Amino acid sequence: MSQDIEKRRYICTPSVPGMRVLTFPDGTKAGVVGLEDVLAGVCAEGRQVNAETAGEIVSRLAAKNYIPSSDLARREYAELLLKEYGRYCQYVRATKPGGIDSGSGRR
Repeated sequence: MSQDIEKRRYICTPSVPGMRVLTFPDGTKAGVVGLEDVLAGVCAEGRQVNAETAGEIVSRLAAKNYIPSSDLARREYAELLLKEYGRYCQYVRATKPGGIDSGSGRR
């Protein structure tokens, strides 16, 4: 029983289904809900890995997540999310038969 109490002492928040923790270059961490769904949707639309797509990802995530309104914060989110989207696209290409084409972002 004592061990259970000790384990609970270090839990800051309950587990949230679909939440991912993003780590920014300065070490700041932010939890984001629905990232996998947004990346899958954007990828299914055949969007390329570029600034316009990053802005769309930020906009979609803002529906369920707090994203600061400052230009700097949005730019940092966009840069980090674009990297995540690039990794997601690589994963899709590597793991799914007939995955998206690396040149166009389309199937």
